[in-house]
Amino acid sequence: INEFHQVIAQAEEQRQKHVKDIGSITSERNILGSKLVQENSAVEKMHQKIRIQLSALHYGELQYQDMVNEVKSLRDKLCSLVTEYNTIKRKISNHGDLRQELIGLEQQLRREKAKTRALSEELSRPINVHRWRHLENSDPKGYDII
Repeated sequence: INEFHQVIAQAEEQRQKHVKDIGSITSERNILGSKLVQENSAVEKMHQKIRIQLSALHYGELQYQDMVNEVKSLRDKLCSLVTEYNTIKRKISNHGDLRQELIGLEQQLRREKAKTRALSEELSRPINVHRWRHLENSDPKGYDII
């Protein structure tokens, strides 16, 4: 009977040890489960951040393409403006020659106006009244025509 009590005591000790092991394993499982939930939550947060970053990246790429297109457009406009500038610059370089020609033509016009005015004044009040007589003596045929 002593032996039997000893076996029962040993069995009871083993049962207590198994209960204790089961309790520690259950507690460890609960701890690991809560850690797993926390890790899953952290992973979900990271996935959400990745989605946000990808969205921002896509938006940034669209803006970059818009800016690239705008730069190309401005570069083309700059090229056309440079061409226009060079054309105007060439025209302006000819402007000096044209200005000199204009000044010469204006002087010639003033001289012609002065001649016209002088001749008109002479017609309105003749100074050399007897010039026909001079013509009569020097060129009788021309005088007859007049």
